[in-house]
Amino acid sequence: MPKKENKLSYQELTEKAENILKKLEDENIPLDEANKLYKEGLATLKEMDDRLKELSEEVSDEVVNE
Repeated sequence: MPKKENKLSYQELTEKAENILKKLEDENIPLDEANKLYKEGLATLKEMDDRLKELSEEVSDEVVNE
């Protein structure tokens, strides 16, 4: 699988998810904006999960190759 050039770090993804959550906690957010942020949040969480799997595989490969 080719690597993405502009891949965010796990820390950056965490910060992005936290920012989305803060925006969603606003009681005055319009429904359409909340829906958009919710979908963006889900995509960010999936990306975080994928990144964790990649990092786990990298660590496993390093341990095996030692």
